[in-house]
Amino acid sequence: MNDLHLAGAFPGVSFADWQRAALKALRGGALGELNSALYEGIEAAPLYTAADGGEAARLSGQLGASPFIRGERRPATERPWSIIQFLDHLDIAEANRQLKEDIAGGAKCFWLQFGGQIPYGGATIGARRVETLEKVFSGVALDEIGILISGGFDAIAGTGLMAALVEKRGTPPARLKGSAGLDPLSLYAASGSVPAERERALSEAVDVATYLREKSYGWRPFLVSDRAWHQAGGSAREELAFSLAAAVAYWQALIDAGWPLDEAADAIGFSLTADTDIFVAIAKFRAMRALWARVTEAAGIKPRRAPLIAAMSFRAITERDPHVNLLRATAAAFGAGVGGADAVLLIPFNTRHGTPDAFARRLARNTQLVLQEEAYIGRVADAAGGSWYVESLTHQLAAAAWGEFRAVEATGGLLAALEAGLVERKLTDVLLRRSANLARNRDKITGVSSYPNLAEEPIFSRPEDLAIDLAALDEEGEVPQLPPAGKGKRFGAIVAAAANGATLKGLERACENLLERFDFIPPTADRTAEAFEQLRAASDRAMSRVRARPPIFLANLGALADYNARAGWAKNFFAAGGIEAFDEGGFTDLAKLTRAFQRSPAPSVCICASDKTLAAMPGVAAALKGAGAVAVYLAAEPSALAMLADADKRAIDRIVHDGCNMLKMLTELHHIMRVKELGEVESEEFDEDDDAAEPRSRS
Repeated sequence: MNDLHLAGAFPGVSFADWQRAALKALRGGALGELNSALYEGIEAAPLYTAADGGEAARLSGQLGASPFIRGERRPATERPWSIIQFLDHLDIAEANRQLKEDIAGGAKCFWLQFGGQIPYGGATIGARRVETLEKVFSGVALDEIGILISGGFDAIAGTGLMAALVEKRGTPPARLKGSAGLDPLSLYAASGSVPAERERALSEAVDVATYLREKSYGWRPFLVSDRAWHQAGGSAREELAFSLAAAVAYWQALIDAGWPLDEAADAIGFSLTADTDIFVAIAKFRAMRALWARVTEAAGIKPRRAPLIAAMSFRAITERDPHVNLLRATAAAFGAGVGGADAVLLIPFNTRHGTPDAFARRLARNTQLVLQEEAYIGRVADAAGGSWYVESLTHQLAAAAWGEFRAVEATGGLLAALEAGLVERKLTDVLLRRSANLARNRDKITGVSSYPNLAEEPIFSRPEDLAIDLAALDEEGEVPQLPPAGKGKRFGAIVAAAANGATLKGLERACENLLERFDFIPPTADRTAEAFEQLRAASDRAMSRVRARPPIFLANLGALADYNARAGWAKNFFAAGGIEAFDEGGFTDLAKLTRAFQRSPAPSVCICASDKTLAAMPGVAAALKGAGAVAVYLAAEPSALAMLADADKRAIDRIVHDGCNMLKMLTELHHIMRVKELGEVESEEFDEDDDAAEPRSRS
């Protein structure tokens, strides 16, 4: 068996051999046509060699050494990364049960979701006082798990509640693990609200950090998150740059408050979004370590390895075909794990349908356990190291992010860059490119814009979510009076008030500042799939009211081989908008085709045929228009129009093909077929003959 050499049975292939084969496949095109433009402003080549990534691999250094691109070797007895779960159930007893179940199932860290007011996944915890928070953690030692507090407007109040619980229990603060989740700058950016007294923009967060330091808490005060930039459409380039700028701002604020350089640097951790592009995710985590090492070294201290948490992209989650979210979660965890994340948070697959149940939470855990224990992801340190593509991408991404970071710093720091509009301009540029690619289905969303299933069984929000009295949870109670921020005294008063029964809402009110409103960045609430899902929802409403989805008739011409490819494509195209295609096979007789169309319930029609068949059957589009078609579509490349007669060209309203504006076409068709109005009528009042769409006049 040792003499078996499988590679020796095949002839060697050189890079020149590959080039010749690629050029032959391109039929005269240039090799550059195979390059892919990334949103990061980087062009990815189809193949990399040592000439492309060899120098980058050398610059990546060694395991455990600056610039920490390669991460570090972990003990074989430890898991490669910690599994994070949301702790976010409204029902206290259920939250406690889920917590214990997750611990038994392998989770080591919990994202305590008090709210945050910005939708990034997860629900909210029902504990809003120390006494109810104590019930959530009943039977669980606080120093045996990691706790990450959601970084919203209630981050300080939530941290105050947790600190009061820690001190009530007598848990040694130094033994705690996790973070207070403070990240005020990204919160200001996402919410568009910033304290009118700018000197208070960071002072309260510094006050919290100072209290935690004096009390020797093991929690890192700051957790710099890139979620705001990611949700606003940014690429890894902007996410890294703006996160680095936020970290430097917090570091400087701590230094100004009298902290030593090294202690201030160690008070900051990072939470990076893991999207479904595995290679970009790997490079992103590696690049962040290099960037933080460079910043800390430039400040004159020993380079620091950035503590990195990975949080799955909420932008990528879909409401439709939610089980595909399991694949997205797997890709996110794989990229983050190979990239060297210290801990990973996955969003349960059905999070868009109410508070995730035990099954969804189990899959969020087990996805990571399978990758760790069966696929052995993370057992090899820097598994992507030496990949010429990953090495090249890591250093290109780090250099690009460094350039953006320097532009922010030249403006006066992140807050100044937000107010100057620099951040919004950078994010809007990427967002517009994303939106264009989404509309044209170049960025495909499986189960939504590609391979949608109109027969998909709906998933309803769980009724138990409705049994919780939200008004009672938001009880304000007495609003404590707090001293000004400084040396931890303000946060100390918050902890004391929490221990004396203050509610989360009351503490949040006590922390309120007079805010100014701005549009710092594009809206952060949208998911990528929402525009298509809104069309599907309108179709569902029509279905529930009039017992039928908006239909379109497929005018298939010729034999199956002549129309099948384009008919299949057209069904997928229209189903992405919730429009059901009626397929009655192929037609070679024009009269039979028009009669079949008129018998169908569809007011619109799409012609599907090969170019050869289109040329051989003139007059189809004109005949269908004359038969009453409100809109006539042609599924073909624009070049096919050259073989049509003028009468047919005039009869065709739209041509649909790969690369057309799919979203605009589907939205327009919804308007033509009055889908919204159909979803609003009472089913018993609907009369198909009276309410059929009127033929559209042509100008």
